[in-house]
Amino acid sequence: MTPSSNQESTNISQRFRSAADWFTSTEQGGIHTFHIGATSERAVDLMHVLSAHFPERAKVAVTSWRDRKSWCSDDCARGDIRDILARLKLLLAGYGGVEISVFNDADQLTLTPELQLIVYSRSDVWRERLLKMGLERRKAPPIAVWCPSRTDLRAAPELTDSLALSVRRLELKAVEFEE
Repeated sequence: MTPSSNQESTNISQRFRSAADWFTSTEQGGIHTFHIGATSERAVDLMHVLSAHFPERAKVAVTSWRDRKSWCSDDCARGDIRDILARLKLLLAGYGGVEISVFNDADQLTLTPELQLIVYSRSDVWRERLLKMGLERRKAPPIAVWCPSRTDLRAAPELTDSLALSVRRLELKAVEFEE
């Protein structure tokens, strides 16, 4: 009897999965910084999952490095933010080049254009959250062998179109793009 394709894909993903997701943490001047290491798909997924820890209303900033455009809002519904993150998940993981930050006065969750995930916080509460999610705490990140460029991004019309639709849905306001 041959295994179903679903079983095969599960076995393959388990067999060839990357090393455990990890994070490093530092504290300086009362600000705790958590750098999270994961595959691009996992980083985008974690952005979606971790955004659930924000209050019902949060601030959002989005920058498309590919299109040289930025938008923000001081008042977005958490549910709408999470819905947009879920809808953009595959495109963000596939193309990168977009920075998304969800924040309030105490915490900031940022997905960088290079698909790295960073949490800034006035408290250490995120350490426990990350540990409970199974992320491994490390003293230092592994040496990067390659990092994509923010300035040399190939065209991604599907991402550009979906991002424009998402910006309208969240009613984000255009702001000046800053490099």
